[in-house]
Amino acid sequence: MASLTIALPPQSEQTSFNLHRWAEVLADPEVARIEARIETDRYGHVIVSPPPAPNHGSLQARISSLLDHLMTTGRVLSECPISTADGVRAADVAWASPARMGELGNLPCFPKAPEICVEVLSPGNSQLEMTEKAALYFDAGAQEVWLCSESGQMTFFVSGMLPIPASRLVRNSRKRSLCDKRRGRICLHAVRHSDNPTALRSLRPANLVSRSRMVRLRGAPSASPVGWL
Repeated sequence: MASLTIALPPQSEQTSFNLHRWAEVLADPEVARIEARIETDRYGHVIVSPPPAPNHGSLQARISSLLDHLMTTGRVLSECPISTADGVRAADVAWASPARMGELGNLPCFPKAPEICVEVLSPGNSQLEMTEKAALYFDAGAQEVWLCSESGQMTFFVSGMLPIPASRLVRNSRKRSLCDKRRGRICLHAVRHSDNPTALRSLRPANLVSRSRMVRLRGAPSASPVGWL
């Protein structure tokens, strides 16, 4: 079977068009009434996706809360619009440094991808689809892409879709988290590595700390940052 290769324009050349088109999309009252995810392709055509399943939205919210808890600077964003070589794409969750936020200014979408872009996988997502989307984020300037499975298992990648055991950007000594599916909650847990003492990594259930060592984030303040979201 013959193969077809589609060459995308350089992201820098596509950005001007994306910014103009995205401003038009945001100003369109008909689009504003659509309760769904809105993206565009490189030609400016609007792409409408149905709202995510409850589990997807739940993980998305917990990852946002987690990043907001861990990162002392910058901004955590959900449904983050990013100018890519293939149009404006929306990352489920993103973290942008103060420098990236400064580049955004009053623009309608990020001309350069936030440093961390997170995608929560849905049942219909193929591996090729997620690889292509991650490649677009890296091409647009992302430093890391995190993929969260339906069960809450997180995997981390750097440019070239090279897997890494832990985030290189989350360098905070506070406890950090992933999902304990047995209880259906997000658990904050500190993991230390010889090469990166305070990096965030995904946790399998066997690595989770016991409930006796946890404190609830909702309720009385505690000196310990460990908790359930």
